[in-house]
Amino acid sequence: MWFVAHQMAPIGYQISLSRAVCAIILMGVCNAATKMFLAPIIGYWHILVYFFAPILIVMTMLQLKFRRS
Repeated sequence: MWFVAHQMAPIGYQISLSRAVCAIILMGVCNAATKMFLAPIIGYWHILVYFFAPILIVMTMLQLKFRRS
């Protein structure tokens, strides 16, 4: 993930390895929580959250724009 984020980042923007690892861990926790808590409540609609939550995490943690996330 760090390599891909480093390649997608704007020129001159450095992404630290620790932030990439934290983003990966946070995405895993968020996906597990989505399956556990939202799937029984809203059914298959949890797939939308399952798709957009990692994008929002990458946007905030790695400070990339939506298109680059």
